[in-house]
Amino acid sequence: MARILVVDDYPAILTMLQLMLAAAGHEVLTANDGLTGLNLAGGVKPDLVLLDVDMPERCGISVCGELKRDPATMHIPVLLMTGRPCVETIEHAREVGALAVLPKPFSRAGLLEEIARALSTAPLPSG
Repeated sequence: MARILVVDDYPAILTMLQLMLAAAGHEVLTANDGLTGLNLAGGVKPDLVLLDVDMPERCGISVCGELKRDPATMHIPVLLMTGRPCVETIEHAREVGALAVLPKPFSRAGLLEEIARALSTAPLPSG
């Protein structure tokens, strides 16, 4: 399956997603802040990044933008998660290159479906 990096500042969400994704056969890496997530993504080149929007210091939209501007990580699909979805958040997410914004809470089936969709449409890394 896929190597997925989950970035969220809330430990319970990280644990829940790690267990859910591992049970579905994915390799899961976690980070509890945006900077750690950026560093991990640059080092391990995950197949997908699942990123919380609302984090202190570096929000998920900012992190997504940085990932998409870096040639080493720009090919990695990014799904953003938020407990406060709104039109403005969705527009900003698309502007910086996120594939989708997933409203929290989400169902296991819905999350796995979004991940499968993102992985099936991901461009191959260059080089």
